[in-house]
Amino acid sequence: MSENPDPNRASTTPRAVSARTQFRQRRQRRQNFAFSLIVGFMATGSLLAVLVLSGLLTLPGISDFTESTVEAETGDVVCPPENASPASLEGVRVKVLNATGRPGLAGTVGERLAKYGAAPEEPGNFVGQFYGTTRLSAGKGHIEEAYTIARLFPDSSVRYDEASTDLITIVIGEHFSEMLDESETDEIMEKQEPFEVPENCSVIPQ
Repeated sequence: MSENPDPNRASTTPRAVSARTQFRQRRQRRQNFAFSLIVGFMATGSLLAVLVLSGLLTLPGISDFTESTVEAETGDVVCPPENASPASLEGVRVKVLNATGRPGLAGTVGERLAKYGAAPEEPGNFVGQFYGTTRLSAGKGHIEEAYTIARLFPDSSVRYDEASTDLITIVIGEHFSEMLDESETDEIMEKQEPFEVPENCSVIPQ
């Protein structure tokens, strides 16, 4: 005699999953997979953007975009021309101004530059105060020559001067110690290495 089934006992026979439920499960799996892909791509893109902007990663076609494209205005630190190297100073007019309390300093600097072909104007005193070391100002036609001279002055900067046409102005500041020995400046002037590009410099206006 067969036993009567217990109505309170759970059935151990798996229930058949309806076609509609199976469709919903497949659709949910596809949506989960697509969402995971999107999140992964976004995370990867964000990481690449951070690395490129921080300078830790260089990507073809992207690194050029991240470089400064701001045109220089008068007083801004200006970038050297692309792939520029030291230029001849023959006949280049320079005006040296002394912002220190040490007399004769501007004349000494001018004489040294004359040795390399530059044509120094009458030296003078800077009107105002300049607590840096050396600041060079030049127009767009003499940026290479200004950078060539700047190599002789550690911690110097090259600034853009829209009004300047054929004159490089050099201001010797309070933190200038002394001119390098001739042997050192001779060695520097003989080098033909490309200029170092300062950080956050602005490009020469077109």
